[in-house]
Parts: sequence; C-alpha cells; structure tokens
Amino acid sequence: NATSFTDSATPNDLPRHSIALETSTLHKHRLANGETVVNKYVIKGELGKGSFGTVKLCANEEDGQLYAVKIMHKTFVQRMANREDSLQDALRREVAIMKKLDHRNVVRLVEVIDDPSSQKVYLVQEYIEKGNLAEVAGGAPLPEALARKYLRDMLCGLQYLHFHKVVHRDIKPENILVTSDDVAKIADFGAARMVMNEAETLTVAKGTPAFMAPEMFNIDAEYTGPSVDVWSLGATLFMLVFGHPPWSADNEIELADKVQRDELTFPEGVVLEPHLKNLLTRMLTKDPERRIVLADVINHEWVTCEGSHPIVNVFKGDQSTVNVVSLDESERAIENIPERIDERLQASLIQAHLILQQKKQQPPLNLSLRSH
Repeated sequence: NATSFTDSATPNDLPRHSIALETSTLHKHRLANGETVVNKYVIKGELGKGSFGTVKLCANEEDGQLYAVKIMHKTFVQRMANREDSLQDALRREVAIMKKLDHRNVVRLVEVIDDPSSQKVYLVQEYIEKGNLAEVAGGAPLPEALARKYLRDMLCGLQYLHFHKVVHRDIKPENILVTSDDVAKIADFGAARMVMNEAETLTVAKGTPAFMAPEMFNIDAEYTGPSVDVWSLGATLFMLVFGHPPWSADNEIELADKVQRDELTFPEGVVLEPHLKNLLTRMLTKDPERRIVLADVINHEWVTCEGSHPIVNVFKGDQSTVNVVSLDESERAIENIPERIDERLQASLIQAHLILQQKKQQPPLNLSLRSH
C-alpha cells in the first residue's frame, strides 16, 4: 500500500525555523449567538482539560481555519508554582520550546497571546482532527502497515527534535496526534528539555511509567535523553501492534520493578514478522548502552521494508541554524513577550553566556538540566 510509505518530512519542511506569533494585547467580545471572540479567534467549544487549564476549539474569524487553544489562568499557575516550582517551570519550558519548532510531524504552536493586564494566557495550536493515537487505535492492534506509517512519521518528528537539542521524555500514544489524512504529530512538551549534546545526562524521572525507560526509575537516575526517547517510541510501537503496553501492573511501584527486571515477551499465538520482533527487541533493550539508536531505527529493515522504501528525506540540517532555547527565553515564556532573536545567534547564546561568566570569574551557568 503506497499510502503506508508517505513520509511527512521533505527537505523544505525542516530548515524554516518559523517562530510562533507573539501577541501582547488581548481583546475579547461576545457575538450575538453567545460565542466569545478572543482577538481573531471565535471559541467554538471545549476539547478537554489539562494540568494548567482548558483546551478549546476555535476558528479564525478571518478564514474559518480551526485551531486548538489552551487557556491557562496565570493566578493558578503562580499559585501552583508557590507549592511546586516544577509546574511553572514545565509550562514556561513547554511554551519556550514550542515557539521554536516547525515540522510537519510536530504539533505547531501558532500564536501566544499574553497580555500583561489579563489573567489568562492563550496558546493557539494547530487543531488535529482525529485526536491521539490511543483514541485512533481504540485499544485494539493496528494493521502492521498503518503502525509502520505512524512510526515513520514519529521518527521524522523525533529526529527533528533531537537535531534541535530537544528531548521529549514523554513519548506515548496519548501524546501523538493524528490528522484527518493520517499524519502523526508529536505533541505535549511539558516534560521536554534542552540538551547540549546527545551524551549529556539528565536526572529525575519524567514521563509516563508504562512508557519510561528502566534507567529512569533508579533513585539516582542519570540517563541520556535520546536513548529514553527511543525506548518510549519502542513501547509506543509495541502498543500499536499489540493493543497494550509491553509491561503492566496494578501500581507504579510494581510496574517500575517489572520494567527494570522482567524480560520482554510477546503475546502467545501472535505471528510476528521477524524484522518487527527484532526492532521491538532492540528498542526495548534495558541496557541503554546496547539499545538501538534513532538513526539505526530509521534505517531498520522493518521500517524500510528491507530497504525498498527508505525514509529518503531524513533531516540533515546545518548545525548553525539550530534553534536553541535560551534560559532567559524559558524563564520569560509566559510572563513577557521576548523580542525575537536572530536565528544566527540562537545557537551561540548559551556558549556566549558561559564565556562571559568565565571572564567575570563567576560560577558557570548551571547546565545540569535537572527536572524540577
């Protein structure tokens, strides 16, 4: 089926580096039919609720284009920040990272409306019609060709993120959204972090236990972001193929123990294509040093149908255009609208800061990237 091999990435998709529109003024009014209009967006109804607020469907009154808008109350975020700094930090980080991302397999942040005089922040994102992969699958195994198609999309998006120094840390079916024409997009960057290189270690477990790599459960966890993303992607593929995650338990403690200790097994009576079994086994290898790396997943026999359908448009961008999210941008992401930073300067922001700190003989910038 040719549709199964339609790759989402094209050479022209990836270097655009567009930044979400940033708006610091908010205008609201109500239409005669009772619908609320926020700037140019007509609120149509509720799509769901999350940690920080409500997600609603809206339409651009100029062209009718549908979007999903996440509406967050600043007072709630601040109140929660006083109790648990990680909530405010996660929100700031999510917004700061999403502003920099522009790829067909990553959910796009279209506009941030952050009026200092308003108690709400509006994050306008592209609307994804079918919902998430868990909803699309409905708890049942997907046909192998469709699972492969979604995996290829996720691989394109994840490689783009890793190239831009972003590790997701919460890849799972619920965080993969599917468009009406079956394009899979990576969403939800609340657990994401920036890293300086692939070898840099992160600490503190972030993610969803059923999809977390075993090294993340250790008390003194130190792990590399790209490797845990590969594990989570493998667990996601397992669920798409079999309808359930690789390991399950009645509670998180038991689940953590199973993920760390129990061998990977496949459902009895299921005839599994040998290349698919090999890929799942290598992605779900407990030792991160022996786990398959993303580049080898992209070139794997099952992904490429033994090389007959390679992912030919894999991103090989110029490192000088990497969209680094500075610490200052992250801190100010939802409080003030920062000035746009020339793309040519973005990749050197942190390095320049370190040099300045050294000249001043001050302690260097803390780049441990600990989760808060």
